Amino acid sequence: MTQQYYVREEGELLGRLQWYVRWRLLSADNPLRLSCFRSNMSVRQEQIRQLRESNLVIHPFSKFRVWYQVYLVFLYGSVLGLKPFNAAFTRSVDYDTVSFFQMYITFLDLLCWIDILVNFCTGFEIQEKKMIELRIWYISKHYMFGPYFICDVMSSIPSAIMYSYEKHERQQSLHGILYILGMFKTVRYVSLITCLWRTAEYYNLMPKLGLFVACTVLTSFFIVHWMTCMQFAIPRLVKRFFREKSDRRSWIFQGNLFEKPLKQRYTHCFFRSSAQILGVNLYIYKMELPEEYVVTILTFFIGKVVVAFLWVILAVAIINSRYMNIKFSGLINQLEAYMIQKKLPTSLRSRIYQYFFYKYQNKYFKEEHINSLLSDNLKNEMTLHICQSLIKKVNLFSEMTSKEVKAIVDYLVPVIFLPNDVIIQSGTHPDAMFFINTGTVAVYTQSGKEFCHLQDGAFFGETDLILKSRFRKVTIIAVETSHLYRLDKIDFEKRLIANKKIMAKMVKNAEHQLRKILQVEEKYKAELFGAAFAVSTDNVSK
Repeated sequence: MTQQYYVREEGELLGRLQWYVRWRLLSADNPLRLSCFRSNMSVRQEQIRQLRESNLVIHPFSKFRVWYQVYLVFLYGSVLGLKPFNAAFTRSVDYDTVSFFQMYITFLDLLCWIDILVNFCTGFEIQEKKMIELRIWYISKHYMFGPYFICDVMSSIPSAIMYSYEKHERQQSLHGILYILGMFKTVRYVSLITCLWRTAEYYNLMPKLGLFVACTVLTSFFIVHWMTCMQFAIPRLVKRFFREKSDRRSWIFQGNLFEKPLKQRYTHCFFRSSAQILGVNLYIYKMELPEEYVVTILTFFIGKVVVAFLWVILAVAIINSRYMNIKFSGLINQLEAYMIQKKLPTSLRSRIYQYFFYKYQNKYFKEEHINSLLSDNLKNEMTLHICQSLIKKVNLFSEMTSKEVKAIVDYLVPVIFLPNDVIIQSGTHPDAMFFINTGTVAVYTQSGKEFCHLQDGAFFGETDLILKSRFRKVTIIAVETSHLYRLDKIDFEKRLIANKKIMAKMVKNAEHQLRKILQVEEKYKAELFGAAFAVSTDNVSK
């Protein structure tokens, strides 16, 4: 009772909080929080703990963090693409004026500094203990001594501050240093993938296999882009710090490429890096300097790793997408070897193949194992959903309540019959009734006279159960491959006989059906007797 009082009191406290406070608290709607907080009680306790320990800390599973990660996808994507581009292709002649591009780069640097401040007040998950660290001192210590703090600071120094100084040789060298520091931002690519993955999981954007392939494609794009920028950046930086101004042996000066528009410079570098990644030798670009050989070897090595990785990812994606088909093919191979060993006739083999292909639809799965892993409630709910098409087809179910239908569906057993399979044999003891989900069956009297055909939504076998007959009055044979549901006699008596309204209607229909069958049977016997008598009379006269 005391615990319930505190829970209610805490709930009222949380309800009075301002919206901006609730946005930084743990959100119960965040599916990612299930790794640490599985119940509503644990969520409320974590929210209270956060309010008591710090008023500044942002919970990693809060609503703010969800939207902030979406924002980080665009921020990191822009920075990782534009920082190397800026370092490679911004020329010294561009230093005189601040272009829109440089203003945008400076704006991104400002946003990166804001991100650094946010990281100082965002809690982190301790996976071993399945808890969240919310103490500001430990958060700061974890960030500052982690792999990202130094790289974030060095890569966020705005290169545009050099425009406030007069143009001289040291300014260009300092620009080169700032460009090199800006490349440290590439370590944040791991954070980009993490944010992208968590955002996709939160909004359930795509299956994990599709997300994995998308991240692989994105990784390949960034690697090619970085290699493209490196083709131009490294020769420029080496010339700036280690060579004379008059030295123009580098490939970037061939054909006056250095003075060409930005689009042409990037296109040439992309073409060169793509060729090196694929291992293609381009004679149009001559190499003379050591740094060019180093870049070529590094690009070639990275390219081989990327290509091999892409092939592995492609193979894994194909195998995973067709895993069930592969298992089914293996099952068919085992089945074929078994039938050959047992020397089964060709006709029987064909029927067995037909059964397996109809049941599994080229995708093998262990249905019993899957059902054993589900709870009873989930199992019943899944069965009800699977039988939904049958429920819509059978008129008998439309006259029942949903509770009564569910009680019957829980005891239905799916069965498959191939063409010419005997489902019910006349003269046998009645032990079940059947509902037709898909397929067609033929009804025959005891003398072999075809009475009718039954199709989707029909049911049969109930007549002998209702009238408590000792033996079946008809034979029922599958005309085509049919998917039926069987309701055993004991379950029929428990679930249907107890419903007096339904049973009264079923008894009336059963008696009417039995009279029609007996009439057809008597008429057919009379026809057979007449035909036999006519044949015997002809033989006597002869």
